[in-house]
Amino acid sequence: SAPPATPATPTIASFSNDTGAAGDGITSDNTLQLKGTAAANSTIKIYDGSTQIGTTTASSTGSWDYITSVLTNAKHVLTATATNSSGQVSAASGAMTVTVDTVAPTAPVLSSNAIVNTNQVKLSGTAEANSTVTVYEGTTVVGTGTTNSTGAWSVTTNALSTGTHALTAKAADVAGNVSAASQSVSSAISGTSPSPTPGEQVVESAGTTSLVESGGKYYLNSSSGSGPTLKYGGADFVDGQDGTWTPIGAEKTATGYQVAWKEASTGQYTAWNTDNNGNYVSHVSALTGSASGGAVSGTNYGLKLLETSFHQDLNSDGQIGTSSAPAPTSSVDLTTMYKNWSDIVTIKGVADANSQIKLYDGNASLGTVNTAADGSWSFKTSSAVSDTVHTYTAKQIDSTGQVVGTSGNAILGSTGSNTLTSTSGDDLFVGNGGADTFVFAPNFGNDVVKDFGTYGRSHDVVQFSKSVFDSFASVLAHATQVGQDVVISADADNSVTLKNTKLGAINSHDFHFS
Repeated sequence: SAPPATPATPTIASFSNDTGAAGDGITSDNTLQLKGTAAANSTIKIYDGSTQIGTTTASSTGSWDYITSVLTNAKHVLTATATNSSGQVSAASGAMTVTVDTVAPTAPVLSSNAIVNTNQVKLSGTAEANSTVTVYEGTTVVGTGTTNSTGAWSVTTNALSTGTHALTAKAADVAGNVSAASQSVSSAISGTSPSPTPGEQVVESAGTTSLVESGGKYYLNSSSGSGPTLKYGGADFVDGQDGTWTPIGAEKTATGYQVAWKEASTGQYTAWNTDNNGNYVSHVSALTGSASGGAVSGTNYGLKLLETSFHQDLNSDGQIGTSSAPAPTSSVDLTTMYKNWSDIVTIKGVADANSQIKLYDGNASLGTVNTAADGSWSFKTSSAVSDTVHTYTAKQIDSTGQVVGTSGNAILGSTGSNTLTSTSGDDLFVGNGGADTFVFAPNFGNDVVKDFGTYGRSHDVVQFSKSVFDSFASVLAHATQVGQDVVISADADNSVTLKNTKLGAINSHDFHFS
């Protein structure tokens, strides 16, 4: 008779608990429950790389689950095989890559706090890069925000009651680990607007409208010297009621007025549309990208275009308007990328607040997304991606359709072994399983490898040009442990960060030199 058939290849369908951002393959749980399917009643062997870590048995319907022993803080490439009663062994399942991170971030540092809008507090400081910062009064959450790629953050609280408030902040990393609380800062809310400033001052008189400040109020005066006051919500806007935001220019339009604003503390700009009575209607979306809010820097191309209609050098750069379209400024940063079990890719980053980001896979346009008020953005592919190498980029588009910022590459490997090459930009790599080689020529920028494997079948390789590093000893001399990551710095402008990697775990086999 014919010999028994080899068992069907098993699957690892899921793991739990998937803490932090669901689907990113990073968790703070170090005893994972794996679930999958296999041939009915077969014996399942589970491997971490090439090391067997456990055994279980599939049910009569072919389902199985297994809880691992404690896993180390590292990347784990998990596979399974099925063995039938005749001893025949299936092919290995597809790999499930999970990074375990149980180490909490250090506590955030609060560097400043200021009262804004009379009853809110704006806090800023530093914390772990790309973490979520939550601000507390006691145990009550009063605000949240995210840090950028350098760890800087700023959070404006919800409206607070009159009195003194003791505020702290905690940071949560992508794995869901939560830090200890920061130092406490006290902020006193008086509930009253700053006192009006006596006297009269002409803020600007270019064009057909003069912006005049008198008694703490702002007047939109015509050439005859009369005009409405600037208002918000039907009430006169009073100098100082919105922190350091101050109107710096005004011009009559067909339906009311446009008013330009500058925030003295940050150097940011915005603009309002008002009705004929000077009451706020909306933000100028052609500048901010949104009719409900937003701000731009002084170098923004849309702000320079707005100067022409205001007849005013709003950003004080010595000229009104601009003579050419802006050159890309590479102001778009990629912070993370991951692929879930449905092969949907998520890419996240930061750019100018309330701007438009267009995503590409190579030269193919994938779609657009708008940034939030803190500049963060997140994009998901609309369908499953193919199991090939994908090179994603993000471009920031201003209100005139011009590209004003371009990211480095977010390079996603296939589940096989790939050779993934850096560019001169700040690139983000996800090898996605297999034995991958990451190639860095001179002037490669500040790059990040999210899932570098230093052992087992997932053993990866970093290949440096010999003009950058010519030996493993040279690499070690320039490598430091920064939190859970290894950072290899050639100089201030060129570095490779190996995420969730220990300096003691890398060895000479992990590096090639060409």
